[in-house]
Amino acid sequence: MQNNISSISNQIKHHHYINAALYWRSQLPDPSRITVVFGDAGAVAYTLGSRFIDPNGLAEPPIAHLFRLPDGEEKIARFLKHVLGNQPDILIDYNWSFSGNSSTMPTPLNLHSPFHGPMPLAIYEAYRDYGLTYGCSFVAWYPINIFIWRDSPYGAQNLYQAFCTYPGAYRFPEGVTAVGEGRSVHFPPLAESLSAQPDARAAELGSAFRPAQ
Repeated sequence: MQNNISSISNQIKHHHYINAALYWRSQLPDPSRITVVFGDAGAVAYTLGSRFIDPNGLAEPPIAHLFRLPDGEEKIARFLKHVLGNQPDILIDYNWSFSGNSSTMPTPLNLHSPFHGPMPLAIYEAYRDYGLTYGCSFVAWYPINIFIWRDSPYGAQNLYQAFCTYPGAYRFPEGVTAVGEGRSVHFPPLAESLSAQPDARAAELGSAFRPAQ
């Protein structure tokens, strides 16, 4: 029994997602106020304690119901209505190049996604138009990119401070680019996207965030 407990404890100690989520949680005064999109409805969701959207549909009936639809404009529209309709503050996405040194994100077939083919580039165009900007990257089991909503009422810079000071996080100065279907969608780094004068509500709410130690 003692060996089993020790083994489980050791696994938790070295679990990439748990370690990251624990750090992020420690930097947010109230993680439940943040909405996070990530296609891995497990350790991050339970450890971080934020509102969570699973774009693969495991814990999202509106997305799960899309699996039976053919790919096309209707599916894209319904997917985006659910994901962006919840006004996410953070999007965590795999860098499908599987290279921690690449700022280019291919959009290959994702067998967990409700889309039968590669993730439509229109999804990334909508993410960009919504206001998601590139924050930073880190390597867990796979390279991961973190996107931050520049218009978050909680303060985009405060979210950057919470999520992108995680040990091992790094940045591509030029941002990242999703590519597919012969096109590309560029996400500039957050600093280039923030207005010089953030709105008063964002500044007021953002002042409650604890700076990283």
